Amino acid sequence: MMYYTTLQGVLEDVLRIADVSTEHKFIRGVEHVDQFTHEDIRVLCKEHNRLLRAMRIINGKVRAAHFPIQKLRLSNRTNNVLERDGIKTVQELCNNSIKDLLSIWQFGRSALCEVREVLHSEGFYLKGESL
Repeated sequence: MMYYTTLQGVLEDVLRIADVSTEHKFIRGVEHVDQFTHEDIRVLCKEHNRLLRAMRIINGKVRAAHFPIQKLRLSNRTNNVLERDGIKTVQELCNNSIKDLLSIWQFGRSALCEVREVLHSEGFYLKGESL
C-alpha cells in the first residue's frame, strides 16, 4: 500500500499513471501541478483510485490463476476427474473450452455446471466464454 505525505506526491503519481492509461484533455499541456484546479485534482484522484483497484484485481487474478484447483472447492469427484486428465491449476482449467471439458472421460454436464459456477464466482471463465 502506498501512503503519501503531500498532495504533490499524490498528483505526481496520478500523472505518471494517467499519462499511460487515460486521455483526460486537461493533462495535455500541463507543465506543473500548480496549474491544476480543484476539479482537476478531484477527477485525477478518482481516476487514480479506480486504476489502483483495477491493478489489485488483475494482480489477484494472476496469482489466483496459478492456484491448484483444490482451492476452488469443487466436489471430490470433479477434482479427481480433472486431475486424472492433467488439469491441476485454475489456469489450466480456464484454458479448456466447454467442449474440451465434456470430452474428458466421466466429466458430464453436472460437473461442467459446478466448474462454471465456481469459476464465475471467482471471476474466471472457460476458454471461449464471454465476460
